[in-house]
Amino acid sequence: MGIKALLLDIDGVLCIRDEVIEGAPLAFKKLKEKYPVALVTNTTRVPCIRELPEVLEAEA
Repeated sequence: MGIKALLLDIDGVLCIRDEVIEGAPLAFKKLKEKYPVALVTNTTRVPCIRELPEVLEAEA
């Protein structure tokens, strides 16, 4: 069957609080090249949610 898409949790996987985890931008970029990717979270910290996709793209 294989992997068709990915759901990535933002907090603890891509960032911790408002800090991007080292290596996350490159990993995110590589995963996006191969699979459809959606970001999910249960955090209410708006800056992390709104800014993370742009941060990951800029730092990759």
